[in-house]
Amino acid sequence: KITVVNDTNSPSVVSVLANTAPGTYKDPSVIEIAVKFTEAVNVTGTPTLELETGDTDRDAVYVSGTGTDTLIFNYTVQSGDEVADLKYKSINALTNSTGGTIVDNANNPATLTLAASGATVTTSLQGDPDGDIIIDAVAPGFTGGSVTAGTKSLVLTLDEAVTTSASSADLANDFAVTNTTTGNVPNAVTAVSVNGTAITLTLTNFVANNSTYSVAYTADGSRQLNDVNGNTVASRTLTS
Repeated sequence: KITVVNDTNSPSVVSVLANTAPGTYKDPSVIEIAVKFTEAVNVTGTPTLELETGDTDRDAVYVSGTGTDTLIFNYTVQSGDEVADLKYKSINALTNSTGGTIVDNANNPATLTLAASGATVTTSLQGDPDGDIIIDAVAPGFTGGSVTAGTKSLVLTLDEAVTTSASSADLANDFAVTNTTTGNVPNAVTAVSVNGTAITLTLTNFVANNSTYSVAYTADGSRQLNDVNGNTVASRTLTS
């Protein structure tokens, strides 16, 4: 007589941790995430893990691991993503909406509920004991500017500090200033000073009273303005 002992225990998630080293990442970096189960699981379809990545949430997509107890997901950082400590969206973030399955060798469907994500939960992505995964794929941008009559300087402001390796004279080639009150008369830029969130343009002509100005910045690949994580200021035109 042969007795079959049925396995009725569903596999469940033990941990969701990053295989990618702690640090700061921008687009198009790929973050590898390991979802470990209590036993080996077999995958059909393409499971996803929804992540909290700023204004637009992204999915980490299953890439490998079927037949083992650990499934690997990849999240590709995209422009605009920003989060101080990468975490999954909720306890229901792991899904297989493609009509596939995640089952053990006895065909028991896996329980996909995750632990509540938090800094004190060391089995969750946010509480990964190896350290934080920081996402910064948001480019710094101009927020405005000011110009004082009787001077030859115009100060632009940004939403975060930037630096550059370019010379003052070279950067001057990337800015075009015109007086829009008097028929868009050019006022050439001779020098540019970069100081944190302030960029000061030195002009050839004095600023006149009751005048308005337009500043066009054209980003040049050989001389960029970058934030601390290497995100680059994009071309833009500002008007007063």
